[in-house]
Amino acid sequence: MKAYSGKDPFIFVSYAHEDWPIVEKVVAELKRQMCRVWYDEGLTPGESWNDDLAKHIKTCACFVVLLTERSMASKYVRAEINYAISKERKVIPVLLDSSEMPEGLEFALGTTQFAIAHDTDDASRQVRRIVPFLPGEVFAPLLKPFLVAGGYSFFMEREDIAFESETYHGPERTSNNLLITAAQEGLGTVELFRFEPGFAYDVDYAVTQCSEISDDYYVGKISGSYIVHILGKFELDYPLTGPDFDALLLFALRVPDGGKPTARLIDYQIVNLVQPVMYEGMALDEAAWGRTIKKLLDKALA
Repeated sequence: MKAYSGKDPFIFVSYAHEDWPIVEKVVAELKRQMCRVWYDEGLTPGESWNDDLAKHIKTCACFVVLLTERSMASKYVRAEINYAISKERKVIPVLLDSSEMPEGLEFALGTTQFAIAHDTDDASRQVRRIVPFLPGEVFAPLLKPFLVAGGYSFFMEREDIAFESETYHGPERTSNNLLITAAQEGLGTVELFRFEPGFAYDVDYAVTQCSEISDDYYVGKISGSYIVHILGKFELDYPLTGPDFDALLLFALRVPDGGKPTARLIDYQIVNLVQPVMYEGMALDEAAWGRTIKKLLDKALA
């Protein structure tokens, strides 16, 4: 996961590296809630480690420290807390376990209000305990919804994350993931669908149609069902060789009364296929890289 690197307000997350399996889930959930998060994954290559940490603590809108038995004992976490306090940053301690706090740390944090999140192993529930303490400006505004129905707002988003693979060791690339999410006021955001095309293509997505399913004969009997078309423009990253193409993705979106919405890919169509000379006249799955995308789309249909 990439740390936030822009100029808008963000939170700095301090933690012990031994806690990363727990912290990763919390950070991922904060990002799903559209929170701008920086942590030491975002250290700038070539810069002094301490200087980069200090710069981000000094410029963060809010300093969040994830406290466990390990992080409470970490001299690095203590140093980050002390620096945040010295720079008068808003400090939010989050208790992820029930360990007793050392007196020195308790003294340093003083009357700071704590977020208690150690009574659940569910990252989404932990984050719901944290969010009320965070300043509103650290959350990116949601995109304009393509549909508002049944008390939900539905969004199509492109999530750009660093591509990690045990077998790929080429230039740094990102996976341009497609997300369909549903947001309900006061209850956060739920992910309904995710498509991860991998590192080979740079992909842009756009909702081209959203229409309610109806039947003139059964007027008033069918409600809460929609067909959504999303166009994905797949352009192969240089210097890889293969096809460029557009993929029209068809989704069935269901918004039942009093229930949770669902989104399912029900079909797709490849349009505007442009093959290089060496693959001219071939279908998408007969060419390098295109075959991989077709397999991923077919898997998403299953």
